[in-house]
Amino acid sequence: MNITFKTTFFVGLFTLLIAGFMMFYKTEIKPQNVSNKAYQKAPMIAFEFAETADDINKLFYINKENEKIPNQEFMDKMDFLNKIDFLFIISYVIFLAFFSISLSKQNIVWLGYLGAFVSVVIGLADVIENVQLLAILKKVNLVATYQPALTLLNIWTWIKWGLLGLLMVILLPCLFRKDSNIYDLMVGTLMVMVAILGLVAFVSKCPNWIAHYTQFIFLLFPIIILYSLAMWREWIGKR
Repeated sequence: MNITFKTTFFVGLFTLLIAGFMMFYKTEIKPQNVSNKAYQKAPMIAFEFAETADDINKLFYINKENEKIPNQEFMDKMDFLNKIDFLFIISYVIFLAFFSISLSKQNIVWLGYLGAFVSVVIGLADVIENVQLLAILKKVNLVATYQPALTLLNIWTWIKWGLLGLLMVILLPCLFRKDSNIYDLMVGTLMVMVAILGLVAFVSKCPNWIAHYTQFIFLLFPIIILYSLAMWREWIGKR
């Protein structure tokens, strides 16, 4: 298969459509007892980065008549979103792998294949993470039962998001070249910012920094898609 910025662009568009649906669906999901404003707006991220049973309780329990009961409607929506996420994983892994290979063709080819490999590992980590999320949802009222899944969730969540930051670093030499154009420099600068934010989020474990990091990652996706379009059109113009 001839992997180019053209194929990367169209795979990216499909990925963006799935992400758009998930973002639209998320607007209907609002946890009642989560105090952090960043996590209130991104309950899926709050779930992924949950570390304790108290974090789970704040997400999935509501106050009703002076007692806390499971928010079944909220849980059902999160369960559906997690299942849709499997399709998103397949799509974004192909997109990131194609982008890595297309980008590296300009100078350092082996970095593209390394980036593609890391993209696949990110996807595998995300699948394992999703399995833990679904396991917790099934046993949300039994702390002792879902505690092992919660422990694994924390490990695989950080592996996934950490590798996304690492992928940005791997691809930087392909963007900062002697003949770099304005598109290269813009995307490269954003990737540097993402990598730095990821490091700060990992060291601090602060919900606000985690939210900023994940938001920058999401912002980077449409920018990479536009970059792929710009590079594709530029190459077409040269022919």
